[in-house]
Order: sequence, then C-alpha cells, then structure tokens
Amino acid sequence: MTDSFQASRVRRWPLRYSATAGAGQTSYHRATPGTEVFLALFASVWWSWVNLTYTVNVQIGLTRRALAAYMFAAMAATGAIAVAAPQAIGERAWLFALGTP
Repeated sequence: MTDSFQASRVRRWPLRYSATAGAGQTSYHRATPGTEVFLALFASVWWSWVNLTYTVNVQIGLTRRALAAYMFAAMAATGAIAVAAPQAIGERAWLFALGTP
C-alpha cells in the first residue's frame, strides 16, 4: 500500500478548526458546520432523559402500573425522536419537539 492510499483512509476528528492568516490576523472557523446542531439536539434528548429519571426516582409510592405507564410513554417519545431525528431541524421538527417534553 502506498502512503497516499493510507492517508486517504484516515478519518479526522469532526471538531477541527482551520486557521487562515491574512494581514497579521488569524481567524478560526469551524471545519464542520453541523456540530452545533448535533450538540443542541443531543442536549435536548439528554435533558429529557434526566427529567424522566428524576421524576421516576422522586415519586413516592409509585405503583408498578404507574411506572409501566411512565416507561411506555418514554418509549413512545423515544420512538418519535428516532423517527424525526434525520429531519429534526426541517419538516419533522414538530415531531422531535413532541418527543422531548
């Protein structure tokens, strides 16, 4: 294998910055523009999970039936998020928002 073939197979970390020098200044800009969107969507899903676990753990006297209802609702919401994730900032934003209460 040649060196150029090996170099083409290397994957880079997605949070790269590239520097452009001009007129004595260095400006940095994102090499991957979708990182902010990913972090915002991930934070939304993560916060929903935190809220669910907190709610279930704080409930005193939670019956098995009520816990099953909570978990069923959480699974349905997770399914809605999974369906809407590819277009979460487009056509299916409403479904993504519905899945993350």
